[in-house]
Amino acid sequence: MSGAISSASQADAGWMSSLISDASTVRDKLVTLTGQASTGLVSSSYAGLGSGAAVSLDLNPEVANMQTWQANINQASGPMQVTQTAMTQLQSIAASFYSQVNSLSSASASSVDTIAASARATLQQVAGLLDTTDGNTYVFGGADSTNPPVPDPNQILSSGFYTQINGAVGGLASNGAPATTAATLATASSNAAGTSPFSAYMSQPAATLQAQTPVVQVGQDFLAFQQIGEALGALIVENAFFVF
Repeated sequence: MSGAISSASQADAGWMSSLISDASTVRDKLVTLTGQASTGLVSSSYAGLGSGAAVSLDLNPEVANMQTWQANINQASGPMQVTQTAMTQLQSIAASFYSQVNSLSSASASSVDTIAASARATLQQVAGLLDTTDGNTYVFGGADSTNPPVPDPNQILSSGFYTQINGAVGGLASNGAPATTAATLATASSNAAGTSPFSAYMSQPAATLQAQTPVVQVGQDFLAFQQIGEALGALIVENAFFVF
């Protein structure tokens, strides 16, 4: 009897040991699956990847690049949205002004005065919009984004830009339309201090500003943010006789 009891006890002990081992294995797998479900990762270490570790090493630099690009996109999206809003407003202002000019049916003094007043208001609005900010960033400031592109937009109607074109238009009768238009265009496109309404940084040749255009890497390519250097002048040159 004692021999039978001893044999049965040994079998039970072996079965129990196997059961404990299996339970431990199941527990380990459950812990692994729970971690994968919560983190979205196969493993938090290369050792846990097994045969997939080599693939992870190959992909790791690319994943790091993609994370950097995503961070760049997130950082740029705010200024881009603000810029788009301002550009939409500029487009609306220009369209409204040109519509008024095109609807002018006579050259009566009152009609011209109305258009001129609207044009001056438009010029002030544009100057203000070019100083649009996203936080502390001037979205039209290019590489000089911490300073306003138009230093004194509220005084645009007393700036050299305005007064010099005003003087050129005042000489229309004696100088003729072609010469007046040429003088107006020269002033509007000038980068000279005292003439340009823009900051010293923005009052540089277009090629210089283009070379410094801020860019954001969003993948293998770069997204460039273009300057708005001549926007203020370009908006009013065609209708300078009404503005001034």
